[in-house]
Amino acid sequence: MEEQHHSSSTKTTQTEVAFEAFYATTYQPLFRYVFSRLRERDVAEDIVQKSFVSLWRVTREEPRALTEPYLFTIARNAIIDYFRKKKEILFSPEDPKWQALPTDNASPLEEHVAREERSTLEESLRMLPPSEGEALRLKFFADRTTKEVSQILNTSEANVRQLQCRGLKHLRKQLIVNAHL
Repeated sequence: MEEQHHSSSTKTTQTEVAFEAFYATTYQPLFRYVFSRLRERDVAEDIVQKSFVSLWRVTREEPRALTEPYLFTIARNAIIDYFRKKKEILFSPEDPKWQALPTDNASPLEEHVAREERSTLEESLRMLPPSEGEALRLKFFADRTTKEVSQILNTSEANVRQLQCRGLKHLRKQLIVNAHL
């Protein structure tokens, strides 16, 4: 009986150690992704935290659930739920909540330029079809691989590559239009 208890305790400890390491490596990419969608730091932090708590609850019972695609799917669903509750789909670039992620050692001018560039990028991303914008956000804001994006979006890798290719093509055109305004 004691042998079984020790095995269960070891499994829990291993799961906790694995989860802590996973948290340390995935927090920032997940936060960047969620923040890129919401543009509200406090809400993004809450959704990221709730996503990790949800993942922890599942992982305690099934350690194989500790994967990035599963975590990003939890967060993506939480974002969708947030928008459903809020009934606010788009944010205005002029919204004071819109701000660039802080950079190390940036001057006020550099921070202003970064905010302007992010504002233009977000405005251009909003003009894309939702599936293309989502594929690009996951790829570039959350640094996910094509395979991971396909798992999160529940589609094939070929479709993800096509969405990203089309999205980049549309994004380039949109950025050129915005640059001439």
